[in-house]
Amino acid sequence: MFSALIILLLELTALAVFVMMLHSLRRMFGIVPLYLVLGMLFLLGQATWIPELVLDITPNIWDTLSYGLLLIPVMSMFLVIYETEGTTEAHRFILSMMVLGISFFFTTRLLFSHYGMDSDFKWYGDVDPYFLVLTLLQGMLGLTFLHLLLFFLLPILYQIMRNRRLPVFLCFFVSMNMYLITAELLLYFLSRNDTPELSWSVMAGRCLVVTWISLLTYLYLHLGRALHIERRAGFGIIIDLFKHLQSTSQMRQSLAEWAGRYQAVFDNSSELIFLLEENGMVLNANTAAMSSLHQLLTQPDFVLATQILDANGKSLVWNDEWQRLWRNAEDKKVITFTNMTLLLPDGSRRDVDFNLSQAWVNEKAMAVLIMHDMTAQRDKEREHQKLEEQLMHSQRLEAVGQLAGGVAHDFNNLLHGILGSIEMLSRQDLNPASRAMLGNIDAASKRAAELTSQLLGFARKGKFQEELLDLGVLITQAGTLFNTTAKGIAFKTLLDPEPMMIYGDAAQLQQIILNLLFNSKDAVAELDGEKRIVLRAEQVHEDMPEWDKRPQRDAKAGDYVCIRVRDNGVGIAPDSLGHIFDPFFTTKGLHKGTGMGLAMVYGCVTHHRGWLDVKSQVGQGTEFIVFLPRARKGKKTNGR
Repeated sequence: MFSALIILLLELTALAVFVMMLHSLRRMFGIVPLYLVLGMLFLLGQATWIPELVLDITPNIWDTLSYGLLLIPVMSMFLVIYETEGTTEAHRFILSMMVLGISFFFTTRLLFSHYGMDSDFKWYGDVDPYFLVLTLLQGMLGLTFLHLLLFFLLPILYQIMRNRRLPVFLCFFVSMNMYLITAELLLYFLSRNDTPELSWSVMAGRCLVVTWISLLTYLYLHLGRALHIERRAGFGIIIDLFKHLQSTSQMRQSLAEWAGRYQAVFDNSSELIFLLEENGMVLNANTAAMSSLHQLLTQPDFVLATQILDANGKSLVWNDEWQRLWRNAEDKKVITFTNMTLLLPDGSRRDVDFNLSQAWVNEKAMAVLIMHDMTAQRDKEREHQKLEEQLMHSQRLEAVGQLAGGVAHDFNNLLHGILGSIEMLSRQDLNPASRAMLGNIDAASKRAAELTSQLLGFARKGKFQEELLDLGVLITQAGTLFNTTAKGIAFKTLLDPEPMMIYGDAAQLQQIILNLLFNSKDAVAELDGEKRIVLRAEQVHEDMPEWDKRPQRDAKAGDYVCIRVRDNGVGIAPDSLGHIFDPFFTTKGLHKGTGMGLAMVYGCVTHHRGWLDVKSQVGQGTEFIVFLPRARKGKKTNGR
């Protein structure tokens, strides 16, 4: 019994997979091959269901386990056709099976009556061939019409359960089992109780077979994204049949043509289209919507409005929007929503705009929601706005730099006179008090000279000696100098193995690196746990997120190198991030900084035809990225 069940499962699996393959290729080869194979299985299924044939010819075949089970792949494919194509195609399927059954009956009878058969010829032992053929013909004619009538039962049971939001697998399982039970009972009464008795083990085996085929059918529809979120009338297949009988063929063809056109537009539209009921539940959705929200749409009692957020992050209140939409039902109204957010099942978000309009379906008020994905456009707008802000910030710093450069230049000339006078006074014989005061003046003047030098560096008016440099050597030297002061800090230097040659001023580049390192040192000073600073130099790649912020859009990543300084310090507040390169801007305490360190870094990097990017999160740390042009072979960059 067990081995027979395994063999039967393998055979039915092969048949089911074969008809599913034909169904998936129907657009290429047409529907005829599928219907021919299903018709053959349907006729063979009728033959195995004839009581006299089973009892008299093969009385012990697998304890009648395979009794009529050849119809299971036919039933599963019939439900697939109903689910994917609708009631019209289901009617065509039933009509095709009826034509095949009648054709087989008359063809077999014609051949049998024309050629006859030798009465001495025996099939299956002592069984009379006349009796066998007559039994087959009489039984198959009756069973054909019986099963075709029962085929209307399948989609009715299936649709009733689907409307109740039961799992699709369970709908297949219950529908096919009810079909088999009903056919068994009808055959029992029509055959005068001559059908073979079924044991509990046989019934369990049949139930297992139906379970397996139901699972295969569900997987085929689910993986092919062929399950439609559509509510149909439970008895729609019978109601639609009478409607079709009452209408003319021309009207049916016209309706089918227009329905096909609308369905093609509906399914192939890139917009997300939903048909919503008064309670906000999704009655139908197109392919784009199914692809985006499939997991949610299959959930019972799912309301689309819970996944839509407004600009303030609040969910859409569906009842209020429904009342606003249908407040004046006689006026066709369309409500437009902009700057909304759609939450997807994977947790991601999409920027969307959508329209909500009135609709009537079967004299019932509905709402049509057509949603347009604006994510790409909004990302471009945000990127454009950020580039504009960067340009305005650069222009503002340029203006400040010109002003600061002029002031610093004049101030520097005055300081030279002051420092010269101090040197002359220091050579004279002064008392200790006067010499101490002169020392204070000298220290203050030198500090002012240093600040003036930083201002000139920001204004890009300082001394600049350009030469061919190895960035790796500069990074190593700066790291060595900084490491002597980085007590209690886990400092690491990382270098790209490829040589990174640039043109620039070694002193200014060293100052850029050290300023960023000391800035990170101050950021981690207040941490209680591990303090980490990483200095890294590498080639620039197209997939770097920071590369998208380049000011020159036609620049190539291979023509640049970058320096990264990352720490796990306190981070920079968002409202301060846009001012960190401004002269004299500092978040440090009194007498702890001049606010010129990063301003000088910005000026020197710009002087080297590079640019900066900074990423920071409060409590997580900060990373500065400096982009510098690589030295071209045989060419010395210029353009200042």
